[in-house]
Amino acid sequence: MFQKVKQFVQDKRGASSLVNLVITVAISLIVMAFVIPIAMEQFLAANTTGWGSGMTSIWNAIPIFGFLAFLMAIIYMAFKRRV
Repeated sequence: MFQKVKQFVQDKRGASSLVNLVITVAISLIVMAFVIPIAMEQFLAANTTGWGSGMTSIWNAIPIFGFLAFLMAIIYMAFKRRV
């Protein structure tokens, strides 16, 4: 009987995979919640004096796209790990 339980726990397609997925997403969200605001604040505090208005607008939009790319990477890794 314990052999079957051991095999079920070690099976990557069972409940263990779901637990790994939840833990990965939870840790990723905690890290993002801590790091992203600091990174955006530092990025937006850059000296853009002398830049044109178009360059300044693009500079201010870059952290948003970086955040979206990071979020998509986390989601991709979570689903890749699940399969």
